[in-house]
Amino acid sequence: SYWVSCRKAAKNYKEELQKRFCANYSSDVSNARSIISNELFVNNTIDSSSPILQVQNVSFDREVEGFRHHTSRYEVMQEEGAALVFRRGQPFSFVLHFNRAFNPEEDYFYLQAEFGHTPLIPKGTKYKLPLSEKSDNDDDWEFSSVNQSNDENEFKVQVKTPSNCQVGLWKFALFTYKRNSPGEAKYTFLQDFYILFNPWNESDQVFLEDEEKRQEYVLND
Repeated sequence: SYWVSCRKAAKNYKEELQKRFCANYSSDVSNARSIISNELFVNNTIDSSSPILQVQNVSFDREVEGFRHHTSRYEVMQEEGAALVFRRGQPFSFVLHFNRAFNPEEDYFYLQAEFGHTPLIPKGTKYKLPLSEKSDNDDDWEFSSVNQSNDENEFKVQVKTPSNCQVGLWKFALFTYKRNSPGEAKYTFLQDFYILFNPWNESDQVFLEDEEKRQEYVLND
């Protein structure tokens, strides 16, 4: 039947995720912790004296995002420095901590998202997302700013993946550059980002209207 097929597919997908999480991240996280203490690793590719804006740290609120995305039960979401698990078609946010105050007249940055071994823009497995206004189209990527703090060195942003986004492992990097200055800086996120199906999103093809079914087939499987 339809539901039997759905449950079988979900079970197989869950087992694949568990294999990846359990086999790879216990050693990777411990190694990463011996190198850094921040939530995310910032890979500066320019000299610290450069006028280009540089990220010193990036922080997520795992508890809040796990609750919103119904992924808090994944062990990795409870591990600082481990992978992050989100559902497609739904926004997640994080704070960029810069080395100086962000100047919107001179400083610019964009987010790069990559999927698979050979990500390509024409294939829809690589995206370069400039900071923009929020989109009402569920099939669009979105990279936008949210309510800002009083700290001029902090900038909070939000990412929303499309409701038809490829499910699986994504890699993210942030590029910054300055007006009238050559070059740009690349900041690579250490964590992997796992994007899952979203039965809570009406635009997702696996949407389930009945909350009891979501609890039974998704959260309790």
